[in-house]
Amino acid sequence: MTDDDWIMGALAAQDDYQPVERPWIKSDVAQLQSDDLDRMPFGVGSPAESAHAPSGLDQLVRGAYTGLGETAKGAFIESERLRSGEGYNAKPAVEAALMTMGGPLVGVTKGAGEVVLGAGPVRSIEKPTLFDYSRIHEVPDVKQFDLPRYEPKRGVSERVEGLVADKATQDKMMEKIEAGKKMNAETFYYNEPLRQAFIDELGKKNGEKGFARYMDYVAATSPRSDVETNARNASYYYGLEKRGEPVPPQGGKNPEPYGHLAQNLHRMNAEKIRSGEYFDMTKNPKPLSFSQNLQGNFAPVTVDAHALKLPAMLKQDPAFIAGSIKLEKGEKPIYPNKMLASGEITMEDALKRPVFWAGKPNPNEYAAMEQYYKRLAGDAGMAPGQVQAAAWAGGGKLTGLESVAGDPFMRSVENRAIKTAKERGISPAEALSQMMRGKAPLLGLGGAVMGGLAAQDQYHAD
Repeated sequence: MTDDDWIMGALAAQDDYQPVERPWIKSDVAQLQSDDLDRMPFGVGSPAESAHAPSGLDQLVRGAYTGLGETAKGAFIESERLRSGEGYNAKPAVEAALMTMGGPLVGVTKGAGEVVLGAGPVRSIEKPTLFDYSRIHEVPDVKQFDLPRYEPKRGVSERVEGLVADKATQDKMMEKIEAGKKMNAETFYYNEPLRQAFIDELGKKNGEKGFARYMDYVAATSPRSDVETNARNASYYYGLEKRGEPVPPQGGKNPEPYGHLAQNLHRMNAEKIRSGEYFDMTKNPKPLSFSQNLQGNFAPVTVDAHALKLPAMLKQDPAFIAGSIKLEKGEKPIYPNKMLASGEITMEDALKRPVFWAGKPNPNEYAAMEQYYKRLAGDAGMAPGQVQAAAWAGGGKLTGLESVAGDPFMRSVENRAIKTAKERGISPAEALSQMMRGKAPLLGLGGAVMGGLAAQDQYHAD
């Protein structure tokens, strides 16, 4: 069996799929222990649970584990997700063998839609991929350049001037950046394989344009979106433009599953992209910075709500408490800064409510905050975009980011392509091709558009 025999099922027939690193498998099989299993992706629980009950996503594994005693002949697993092309991992069987044998496995051989685990060298079964993830920790080999910024004639605000000069806060920021790096969060903006997919599909000139335009629509549909919803809805607006169709009118509903609670804002952004108004880099710095980061230019910094809130909350600076907010549409506003000043809430209370903090830098603050992150990047030995992404994740618990992915954005595109392929009865590669050509957008999770993340601006604040 070759090293790549772990790629099986419907997806394996596609030439686009590449092996990925399998760091949870140690070279010395005798060292394989239960704590290694915890690092395997896509785990679903105990052997008994996995063998006889559905997981949270699907019935991942069914069947029975047999012959695991002293004979160590292995375990037979029949996987519905393997057959459907969504892949799975071998953790339940490996775990069962360890529990039964008190030692390491395992060899892997494949049959027709089957996996058999037995004694022998360790191999892993990993989710097939559309993209090569082997270089995600690098800065892409594309032009790195700064974007023009508004330079305030009267200088930076007093609150930001004090924030960026505070050494104690900077030290705490470095700790959050390191925490994010341990999650691989600094890889979020690495999407070069997706760029290459556009080029392979559309040619050099049109592929570069298509990739850039798609990322512009990712920025346009990012407000109040979780990552996977963002990837899906961006493909919808991208496809409309490719086909020469108009953006849906304000006040109506997008076709399922492309509706969104912020869809009026998304439509407005999409219209501005088409007109060119969206690309004023001094008046509207954040979305263009976000798009540039996603395109591989890590020099600009996306100073979103989390990028501003994190150092402000670490410093516990009341100057960054919001003046007026509405917790729900149609409700009367509340005034957190006045509540803090009057003693109605304490700083401890405010730190538990990220929504009470300023959601974006003022026009005279953006450039200074960008330079702050650039300085942090220098200290961390990383690119500015990487540092912002790492801080975004490492400080997410404080700023209200409930879910953090340790993958590049292109992983969400891949997930949507796999989901789309399953729903349409085509390959993931074909689903991606149709999206890039504007023939059909990507699908989502059963038409559901929002969840707990989006409800709190978890991904990219408005």
